[in-house]
Amino acid sequence: MKFLNLNLLNKVIEYSFYLLFFLVPLALTGDTSELFEFNKLWLTFILTIIIGAAWVCKMVVKKEFKVQRTPLDIPIGLFLVSQIASTIFSMDTHVSLWGYYSRFNGGLLSIFSYVFLYYAFVSNFKEINEDKKDFKPLDTLVFLLAIVIFFAGTYIASLIKMAQFNVIPFQMLVTIIAAISSFAIFMKVAPSGIIKKSLYAILSSAVLVVLWGLPSHFGYDPTCLLFRGTLDVSCWTTDFYPTVRIFSTLGQPAWLAAYLAALIPITFALFINFIQDKNLFQKGLQFFKNKDLIASVGLFLLLALAYLALLYSNSRAAILACWISLVLRLNL
Repeated sequence: MKFLNLNLLNKVIEYSFYLLFFLVPLALTGDTSELFEFNKLWLTFILTIIIGAAWVCKMVVKKEFKVQRTPLDIPIGLFLVSQIASTIFSMDTHVSLWGYYSRFNGGLLSIFSYVFLYYAFVSNFKEINEDKKDFKPLDTLVFLLAIVIFFAGTYIASLIKMAQFNVIPFQMLVTIIAAISSFAIFMKVAPSGIIKKSLYAILSSAVLVVLWGLPSHFGYDPTCLLFRGTLDVSCWTTDFYPTVRIFSTLGQPAWLAAYLAALIPITFALFINFIQDKNLFQKGLQFFKNKDLIASVGLFLLLALAYLALLYSNSRAAILACWISLVLRLNL
């Protein structure tokens, strides 16, 4: 019974992190005062509470309080102390505690959440066994099905909004169901291993973010479809047109650019390591018959589309940061 309890708690922690990696970049709703960041932060807080509760229960069951030490302990500790001190002596304690008005980000509570999630991750995931799982060509069809489910759910949600069912947030419920269903299908074909699954959840979410954002550069924004029922950019003011700078589900071009600048080097490293590990280019004509070709092409397409989205965000700082990271990766 004790083993089953620990196993359940481990699974709660594990899949809460996967949901965090997958859902936070996608979270947006028109049923709150702010479309993007406010909803992402509350989702982060909710999942942090779930992870924290499961971790505390796990420590009680094991009768052991243990937090994994890392090389970043001192820098994180000093940064946290500075944030606590700045909150105590702040001219506006409410803003310093909760964060920027209407967004709830950047305050002490959000920083506590990020630090807590870091230590929850490193303290729990190393205890879960990892088994090897080979890629299958059928996995590609399942992956594409997850993408279709997500965008089909978005379209259905846009129809519900047009029908003006406003007493109950039906649109929010439909988008949540579509996102969770898509997540479940994605994770069906995820590779084994906590780190690999985490990267898979992150990159699966990135695929949806990129596919959501790219059409808006050409005047077809899914956000306007969701909230106004029209696949155009008419829901935005002239100062915030995605045809000039796309922002996808992140809310601002700079935020999308920062997100992509962090993901592109990771995707590039995975692509290079994948083709080297599989020796794809050393198999002659057999390369085109190799089942791993599909996975390598998928990584390359994500890399290309993500970089295109980065260019469309028109953020010079993020583009420069991306290239510096890529150069450093090539030199390692």
